[in-house]
Amino acid sequence: SWVQNWYPFIMAVEALVKKEELQWNPIKKMMTPWIDLNKLMSSLKDQTSFPGNFERSSSRPNTSKTSQQSSSRPNVRQNFNGNSSRGKDPEGDTPSQQRNRRRYPHTQSMPNLKRQTNSGGNELTLEETIQRWSHKKPDYKTSNSLQHLLVTVPQTFPPRNDKVEEHEYFAKWKTLDRECFTDVSGDDLKPMLQRALRKAKFFLHPDKLPKDLTEDQSLLFKTIWNDVTDQERVTFG
Repeated sequence: SWVQNWYPFIMAVEALVKKEELQWNPIKKMMTPWIDLNKLMSSLKDQTSFPGNFERSSSRPNTSKTSQQSSSRPNVRQNFNGNSSRGKDPEGDTPSQQRNRRRYPHTQSMPNLKRQTNSGGNELTLEETIQRWSHKKPDYKTSNSLQHLLVTVPQTFPPRNDKVEEHEYFAKWKTLDRECFTDVSGDDLKPMLQRALRKAKFFLHPDKLPKDLTEDQSLLFKTIWNDVTDQERVTFG
């Protein structure tokens, strides 16, 4: 089993961790071990991540004619339809959309909310788009957790969400790392959630919003505020 294969390694790492002092974790805003053993063991449990498997698959050079031909071809990326295209990134974004991603870094590594349709095959409205962010699949009737909402708020911002016009205020959102709440629960989770919630509410508070918002922008901020505060009551009572 994977435990038997990796047991000596895990024990050696655990011994080293015990000798080290706790380190300040800037993401979780608390003192944590130098290496998270639970996360380490979880990654080792995934057989596809074993170094041995990687070596077996990569140690044999591919000398086939097909491989040689493909390596000599220019690097032309494939878009989401499978068609080759230049000037586009792997997500199929145009150069203009790539510039927007650089301008709005909060959208990095976030799913693209464009081109989604509802059960009737119609393009989603802004309200439906926000509901798909705030509620769980498949029926989108059960709300996501507070930590999920706080981490994924940027999914609702332009240019990822093309139902809303761009505004410089979106760039002021302080993105939370996806690892922020990983392997944290109980008494450790509560203060972290409260800190993140304070920052989110400060950004979303109606009195802090710009005065020149469009109707759709105002609806977006109002809906996010309502979803976040509703989950705050569910989480903290």
